[in-house]
Amino acid sequence: MVLNGSHADGKIRVDLQPFQAQAIERPVFELFQEGDDIKWYNMFLHQYSEVLWSMATPVDLDNLPPECL
Repeated sequence: MVLNGSHADGKIRVDLQPFQAQAIERPVFELFQEGDDIKWYNMFLHQYSEVLWSMATPVDLDNLPPECL
């Protein structure tokens, strides 16, 4: 999850999802756009979130399939 990714107060929450792990077992870490985190923050922002967004397609929220409700 990227919050205010391109702003000075930006934050990225990274949820690691190992195969077949329960949600409570998944480690999480947060990166901030400051201090020692800036190198990793930029890597996640540019290599992951921007690439994923560039491949995303719009979802029609009024016509979701039943399994998504």
